[in-house]
Amino acid sequence: MNNIILAITLVVAFFMCIKAYCLGYKHGKGVSNAIAPTVNINPIKTFKQYAEVKEKKKERDLVQEGMNAIATYDPYNVKEGE
Repeated sequence: MNNIILAITLVVAFFMCIKAYCLGYKHGKGVSNAIAPTVNINPIKTFKQYAEVKEKKKERDLVQEGMNAIATYDPYNVKEGE
């Protein structure tokens, strides 16, 4: 039982190290390109922003779909009932 707990702990620690390395690499690339790294301190605010962006994208896609339908409309190939 102790071996299983040790193995799980080591696996979790390994993945935490990989995640920390990737985050540091991402921030380092940003700093080298003169982009200040940002840290999400408030996850609720981030979630709300994501939901707003998703809703705006949904509306934009709906408008784009309508514009594409108008642009590709061919009055000579209209079937009855459409």
